[in-house]
Amino acid sequence: MRSLHLRALLVACLLPLLVQAQLLTGEKAKSQFPGAITVRLDDGNPVPQFVRFSVHQHFDTEAVFHWLRKATQLDERTTFEYLNTERDQLGMKHHRYQQLFEGIPVHAGTLILHEQNGRVRSINGELFALDARSISTGINAQDIVEKALHHYPAQQYAWEVGTAHRAGPLATPPEGKLVWVSEGLSFETEDFQLAYELDIYAIRPHLHRRIWLDVNTGMEIAGEHRSCHTATPGTAQTMFSGARPLRFAARRIWPQ
Repeated sequence: MRSLHLRALLVACLLPLLVQAQLLTGEKAKSQFPGAITVRLDDGNPVPQFVRFSVHQHFDTEAVFHWLRKATQLDERTTFEYLNTERDQLGMKHHRYQQLFEGIPVHAGTLILHEQNGRVRSINGELFALDARSISTGINAQDIVEKALHHYPAQQYAWEVGTAHRAGPLATPPEGKLVWVSEGLSFETEDFQLAYELDIYAIRPHLHRRIWLDVNTGMEIAGEHRSCHTATPGTAQTMFSGARPLRFAARRIWPQ
């Protein structure tokens, strides 16, 4: 009975993901995306999340970008910034790219090319088909910091005590970085707009939050907490009760 309950719970958790995703294979994939044998699409996004190419298709990295523009609805103003390459034990190279629109990073817009023997076998990631939208800013990067601190006042910020608090990169005052972000982090293409991204790290009260503020009004478009907690098991040798298990609670501050 317990096993049946676990299976039912697993199906309930995975069903929304299965409903939203569309998997194309064989001729159906090839007819919509020439050269592909497997394509995974997310509901409402015309750009595939995953593509496996036919063994007869010989794409190098540059050819893949050309294929993407031709086979999808990516605007010509969409470009890609190379981030890094990882190699695995099978000899494959995995090239990671950041999506840009009008030269500005798209939040969560990433593309990974999986290459073997000079040929791209598959690609995956999350890309957004942004179209023409305003890139004008009514607030500069310096003034947006004041807006951010107004949203999150604190008795003491991490950068006011510097490296003594061991906050790493957060020991310096926040700087506004231009990005495209979806309102409320909905990741719906139509919700993307230009914003300033900032990390706010306060000590009293404790707060580590990444926020995105409208470039014209300074209002918060989206935000997320960047702190997390963990519990680490351990053992202590006591005076009267021998070895006793302990659990240490700790807080981890993510620097990026």
